[in-house]
Amino acid sequence: NDMFYSHVSGLKWKIDLKGIIRARMADAGLESGNIHDCCICTKCRNDLFFSYRGDRGRTGSMAAFIQIRQ
Repeated sequence: NDMFYSHVSGLKWKIDLKGIIRARMADAGLESGNIHDCCICTKCRNDLFFSYRGDRGRTGSMAAFIQIRQ
């Protein structure tokens, strides 16, 4: 869907990964009220997270998790 992609210039594009993930979860049947995120930008908060973009390609590691509540 084009709403998740925007052309910046030349070969640069912006991709709304959070939007794509939310849409895929909703398409899979999850109710929007059950989809949560911490709203923290990994590039802006490089004191908390590794960011390939923010750290200009220096290596690091990061982990993520998903919890299913029943």
